[in-house]
Amino acid sequence: MKACFLDTCAVIHNLGGSRAITDILEDYDDVLISHVVVGELIFGCNRSADPPRERARLDGWLLSVSVVAGTSVTARFYGELASDLEVRGIRIPQNDLWIAALCIQSNLPLVSSDRHFSRPRGLQWVCY
Repeated sequence: MKACFLDTCAVIHNLGGSRAITDILEDYDDVLISHVVVGELIFGCNRSADPPRERARLDGWLLSVSVVAGTSVTARFYGELASDLEVRGIRIPQNDLWIAALCIQSNLPLVSSDRHFSRPRGLQWVCY
C-alpha cells in the first residue's frame, strides 16, 4: 500500500479541484494529513466568507483521509529537524516543521507546492 501526506496547500488545491493534485493522488492508495493541517484548515474555514459552509465541506472531505496526530517521538524528530535547520540558517514556518517531522518519522512523502519543504533533510517532498 502506497501512502502520502498532504500539506495544507495541497488539501486546499484538492478541494478546489486542482488537476495537478488529482494526478498525483492517483499514485497513492492512502492519503494522510497531520492534525496540524486540520488545525490550519479549520482556521481557514473560520476566516472565510461563509464559515459554516466551508466547515461542512471540510468535514465531508476529512472522511476520505486519515488524520495522524503527532507523539513524543514526533517531538524528537521536530527537535532534531528544527536544530538542523537553525544551524544551516534556514527558517520555515513552525507548523510546517511539525508537518515535516511527522512525515520524516513516518517515512512517507509530503505533497506540497510550498518550496521551503525542499530544505528539511530526510523529507520526501512531492512538489506540484
